[in-house]
Amino acid sequence: MASNTAALRIDLLVDGATEFSQTATFGSNITVGFQTERLLQEVAVRLDPVGNDCNADVIDGVLLRLLTPDCNANLVPDAVEIASGSADDHNHDGVPDSCQCAGDVIRNGLVDGADLAAVLTVWGTDGAIYPRADTNADGLVDGTDLAVVLGSWGPCP
Repeated sequence: MASNTAALRIDLLVDGATEFSQTATFGSNITVGFQTERLLQEVAVRLDPVGNDCNADVIDGVLLRLLTPDCNANLVPDAVEIASGSADDHNHDGVPDSCQCAGDVIRNGLVDGADLAAVLTVWGTDGAIYPRADTNADGLVDGTDLAVVLGSWGPCP
């Protein structure tokens, strides 16, 4: 870089769109954090020296650490486990079923009478009022869902 360069513009691009941009002076550290619900295809860093004639040079060798949900702490991202088939996600919410308490229809950390009442309230429907009442995501709240609630009775793990 030219000696008249006193700063560096740093752009973080996700799938071609700028997610983050900041100018830093030399000798400073920058930590970037962002969350996204979409599946990332490409992450790039563009470094552009400020104060010289360079134009948005992409620099190789920049370390990017992508942190993704790993609910069971096995060092394999949940999305990878689901996509590979090593983890089930019957309700298609992006979280492995093993990390959820399927019988906890009202999500209060406890499978109890409130969850049973929710299942019975939407019995024979698709569970639109209580979507988690369809515990196996087959489109119908029925005996299978009731069995899940009763079989999970008590505090969620």
